[in-house]
Amino acid sequence: MMTNSGAKSRDAERAGADDAAVESLLAGQRTAVFGGPGTGKTEQLINTYSVLAGRGGHESVLALTPSREHADTLRDRLPSADTIRSAPAARSVHSYAFSLVSAHSTAVDGRPLDFISGADQEYLLASILEGFESGRVSGPEWPPGFSRELRDTSGFRRQMRDALNAVMGYGMKSDELKRLGKWRGLQEWQALARVLQDYEDLLAIPVFGGVDTAAVFAHAASVVAGDSAEAGNSWSFSSETVPTHILLDSAQDFPDTALDFLLALEAKGTTIGLWTSPDTTVQGFRGAGGRLFRHLAAGTQTFTIDGAAHVHRGAGGIRRVYDSLARIISRDLHRRHVPASPEDFAAGTSTVSTAAVGTHSEQARLAASLIRTWHDEGTQWDDIAVLSRSSGTASALAAELAAHGIPVQKQVQPLSSQPATAHILRLLALGENPEPGERERLCEDIAAGPYGELDAVGAGSLRRALLRTDSREDTSDTSLGALLLSAIDRRAETVDSADAADGAVGADGGPQAENTAAGHRIVRMLQRVLTAAEGTRKLDPESAVWEVWEAFDVADEWQRRAESDPEDERNTDLDAVIRLQTLAQKFTDRATAQAESFAQTVLSQAIAQDSLAHSGQSREVPVTTPAAVAHRDFEHVIIADVQDGTWPNTRVRGSVFLQQQLDEDLAAGAWRDADRTSAEDSARPVDSDTGDSYRKLQRDTVRDEGRMFLAALSRARSNAVVLAVNDGEILPSVFFEHVQKAAAQFGREGTHSAAEPRILGPKSDDATVGPASMRQLVGYARGQFENSADPKPWAQLLASLANAGIESASPETWSAWRERSTAEPSAAPDVPVTISPSTLETFLECPLKWLLSRHAGTMPSTNAQKIGTLVHSLAEEYPQGGYAELKEAFEEGFALLEFPSQWERDRQYAEGLDMVANLNDFLVSRRSEGYEFIGSEMTLAADSGEGWRIRGRIDRLERDSDGRLHIVDFKTAKTPKSLKDAQNDPQLGAYQAAMGLPKVRIEGEDGHSMPLSEYGAESGGGMLMYPRKAAGASGTSNRRMQDPMTEETREEFLAQKVRPTAAGIRSAEFPATPSAEACRFCPVKRSCPAVQTGEDES
Repeated sequence: MMTNSGAKSRDAERAGADDAAVESLLAGQRTAVFGGPGTGKTEQLINTYSVLAGRGGHESVLALTPSREHADTLRDRLPSADTIRSAPAARSVHSYAFSLVSAHSTAVDGRPLDFISGADQEYLLASILEGFESGRVSGPEWPPGFSRELRDTSGFRRQMRDALNAVMGYGMKSDELKRLGKWRGLQEWQALARVLQDYEDLLAIPVFGGVDTAAVFAHAASVVAGDSAEAGNSWSFSSETVPTHILLDSAQDFPDTALDFLLALEAKGTTIGLWTSPDTTVQGFRGAGGRLFRHLAAGTQTFTIDGAAHVHRGAGGIRRVYDSLARIISRDLHRRHVPASPEDFAAGTSTVSTAAVGTHSEQARLAASLIRTWHDEGTQWDDIAVLSRSSGTASALAAELAAHGIPVQKQVQPLSSQPATAHILRLLALGENPEPGERERLCEDIAAGPYGELDAVGAGSLRRALLRTDSREDTSDTSLGALLLSAIDRRAETVDSADAADGAVGADGGPQAENTAAGHRIVRMLQRVLTAAEGTRKLDPESAVWEVWEAFDVADEWQRRAESDPEDERNTDLDAVIRLQTLAQKFTDRATAQAESFAQTVLSQAIAQDSLAHSGQSREVPVTTPAAVAHRDFEHVIIADVQDGTWPNTRVRGSVFLQQQLDEDLAAGAWRDADRTSAEDSARPVDSDTGDSYRKLQRDTVRDEGRMFLAALSRARSNAVVLAVNDGEILPSVFFEHVQKAAAQFGREGTHSAAEPRILGPKSDDATVGPASMRQLVGYARGQFENSADPKPWAQLLASLANAGIESASPETWSAWRERSTAEPSAAPDVPVTISPSTLETFLECPLKWLLSRHAGTMPSTNAQKIGTLVHSLAEEYPQGGYAELKEAFEEGFALLEFPSQWERDRQYAEGLDMVANLNDFLVSRRSEGYEFIGSEMTLAADSGEGWRIRGRIDRLERDSDGRLHIVDFKTAKTPKSLKDAQNDPQLGAYQAAMGLPKVRIEGEDGHSMPLSEYGAESGGGMLMYPRKAAGASGTSNRRMQDPMTEETREEFLAQKVRPTAAGIRSAEFPATPSAEACRFCPVKRSCPAVQTGEDES
C-alpha cells in the first residue's frame, strides 16, 4: 500500500510510491494503482513512463487512454524520445486496437480496413431497418410490444445499437445470439440476432468492409493471439514493436470489451500497469462497466494513493464534499482510496457553493454572472467549465450563455441538427410526393435560417409584400412558405422577363425597398435549390450534396465572413457543410445508395461526425458533459441542471433489449452455456417477475449517475458551484441536496442570486473590463459612440470594424437608426379583415401581444401542449368515443414524443390516460343527453358586410332535440375557467355571434360550402370541455357553459368586442395592455415595452 503514516515527508513518500510501482512493473508484475481524482495518478504514470522508457527505450512503453482527446493531452506531457518513434507514445485503446487490425489486414489481404465510426454504424443500421420496414428484405419476428411507431423512434435505434455493440464487443455471432435468446426465452434477443446477421453480411461486402468500435477489440485480440511476436520484438505484420509495458490511464473508463485484447497482449509478455479512480466513471454508457479494471486488479500487485495525504486538486471543501458522496456511492471502499472518516479529509482552501433558482433562464444568468466575475478576477475563459449531464442540456445552456456575452466553445452537433446541413438534407429527402405542407415549411425554414437570414420582423415584411401580389381570394391564413412557393411558380412562368423577380415579390420602391430586395434574393435562391434538388435526388450522395450546396451560392460570402470574424456563425456552418460533404463522399465510395435515401437516413442520426475544425482548444468556456473533460481540470467549475429526473436521470437505459441482463450474460459467458445444449428442458428463461430486478437496475443507474456527478465535481481546483432549478414542479435532486448539506458542513454554502451578468463594467474606479466577444465589442463601441462626450474615436473604431466585415458595426444594421417603414394603417380600408375566435381573445387581452405573436413568431410547443393537440385529434377521429380505440390511438401518438427523463414521460403518460378516460366519458354521454353529433373541426365563416368577417374551426358541433346548434370547445388547460368567465368567453361568443350573421356558412376541406341553416336554425349556446378534469359526481364538473345569445346580447358582443377588434387590426398603433392574465404566459414578453428587462418572470 502507498498509504503510510510514517515520518517520511509527503514528497519522499510520493517518490517511494513511484519507485514501488516501477519496481513492480520491472519485475514483470501486473500493477494496479487506485486513487481518487486529483491525487497525482497521471503524474505518477508519467514518472513511471519516464523511468521505464529510460531503461528499455521509448518503443518499449505505450500509454493507453479511454479517448482520443485524453491521449492527445497525455502525449504532450510525456517525455520526448531522442529518436523518432514508430508510433505515438500515447494512444486511445480503440486507436491502438484498430492500428493492429488494419496493419494485419494490409499484410494478409493486401488492403487496409476502413474504420466504421458511430455515425457510420448508425447509417448502416438505419439502412437495414428501412429494408425491413419497406418489405424489400424479410425482417425479424418482432416481439408484440415492438410496434412500428416504436421502431421508428431514435430511442429504439439507439438502444438497438448499444445492444449490438455489446454483443459484437465479445465477438459473438448472430447464430450464437439467436441460441442465447432461445435459451433465455427472449424474443427481443432473437430479433436482435436477425439484425446482427444482416449487419455482418453487410460488412462482408468489400465496399462496406471495415471494423467498428464495438468489434475492433475482438478482432484485435484474435490478431494478437495469432501472431508469433513476443514483447520487445516487432509484429510479423508491422514494424511496430510489441510493447514491453502498457500503462493505462483512467482505467475505470476503458470499455469492458477491451479486456480480452489486453490479456492477449499480456500473454505476449507485455506487463500491464493501470491507474484508476473507480468512483469517477464517465463512460458507463459506452461499456465501461468496471469489469476490466476490477479483473486486472484482482490478485495483482495493488497500491492505493492516500487520499488524505496526496490531494493535488480541490483540497479543502471540494475534496471533502466529494469524499462524503463517494463514501455513499463507491463499490470499492475496500481499496481505501476514500478516507474512512471526515477527520481524514485533506485540508485546503477550495470551496463548494450551491444555488437553487426559479427558472432555467435565471440559472443561465447566474452562471454568466459567475463566469464574468471569475474572468474579471484574472481567470482565463478556458480555465472555467460549465458541466451538464447530457449534451442536449449542455447545448441549450451554451446558447443562453452565448446570448449573455460569454465566449463558449462550439460543440459539434449532428448534421441533422445543424441548420446549414439539415436544409440540404431536407431538400434531398423531399421525394416526389412529400408530406403535405413539408415544402412550405422547408421554404420558410430556409428563409429564416443561415441561408436566408430573415428575422421575424423581416419575415413579416416579406409576407406582406408577397400578399400584395398573391392571387388567392383569402390569404389570411396563408403561411410565408406557401406564399414563397407561389412567388417561385410565378417567377418560373415569367422567367424570360427582366422584371420577373420584381413581379413575384411585388417591388414598389419606397421605404420597403430593402425588404423587397431581400425577398428577391430569397425567392431566387429557393427556386435554384428546389430545382437542383429535384434534378439530383436520384444521383449519388456526393454529387447531389455538392449540386444543392452550389445552388445556394453562399460559399464566397460565408468564407469572407468567417475569415473576418472568428466568432461569426458561418465558421460553424462551413464546418458542418464540409462534414456533410465528407460523409456523402464516404458513402458514395462504399454503397449504391441514392441521395434521397442517404438524406433521410442522415436526418434520423443522433451522432455527430468528427470535425477537424473542432479539434483544437480555444480560449473559450467549455460548456459540455463530464465525459468530454474527464482528462482535464479547471480553476472554477459550474455544475448545472442538478434537478430530479435530470441529474440523476433514473430512467433505466437499455430496457427495450434488456441490456443489463445481456451484459451480465456476455460477461459471465452464459452464451457459451447456451451453445453447449439445445435441449428445451435445460433452457434458463429470464424471470418474468421483474419488479425486484428493475429496482436493482434503478439503483445501479443512480450509482452510475453519481459517478458521473463525482467526475464533474472533481474537475474543479478552487471553486465548484452546483446549480438547480426549483419552480415548485421541477425540484433539486438528491445530489444537489447532499452537496448543499455537505457544503454547509465542509465547504461553503452558496448565497448566489440570479442577478443580471456583468457584460461590461468597472472592476474599480480606475479600471474597466474589456469586451468578451466581438459582439460585445461592437455593442460597447456603439454605446460609447452614442453617449460619450467625444464620439469621434468610437466612430472610427466602428468604421474600421465595419470595413473589416463586421456587419453589426455598420449603422445600416442598427434598427433604432432606421426610419419607420410606414405610418400607414396595417390594412387598407377596402381589404376585409378576418377575425378568428382565437384572434379575438388574444387581441382583447393585448393588441401588441396579438401583433407580435401573429407576425413575428411564437414559442415552440411544449410536450404538454403536444399532448393537448393529440387529445384534440382523438376527439375528432373518434367522435362517438370508445375507450379502447382512444387509448390505442393515444399511445401511438404519445410514443412519438421525446421527454428529457423517464419520470416525466411516466407522469405525462398517466395524465394523458386520465384525459383520454375523461374525454371518452364525455363523448359517450352526449347521445344519452340528447345531443346529435354533426361534425368535428368544421370551419365556420361569416361575412358581416361591414368589412370584416369571422372565420374559425369548431372543435365539435352538435344539435339538440329542438334543432339548435351547440358549440363544444375542448380545452386542455389544467384549471377550468370560472362559471362567470365562461359566460363571457370570447371564443365561444365569437362562434355564437357569427351564427347570427346573415352570410354564415360551413366550409369543407374541398372548398365546397353550404349555409349553416342546413345544419340548424339557431345557436343553442356553447361549452368549454376540460378533459384534464373528471366529470365528478354531478357529471358536469369538467364543463363550463355559455348561454345562447339573444339578438340583444349578440349585438352587444359585436359592438363591444368584435367591431373594436376589427378597427384595431386595421390601425397603425397596437398598444400594450399588461395584466396578470395576459402577461403570465405571453410568448413575446421580451419584446414588450411595458415589461422592464430583468423583471421577475413571475
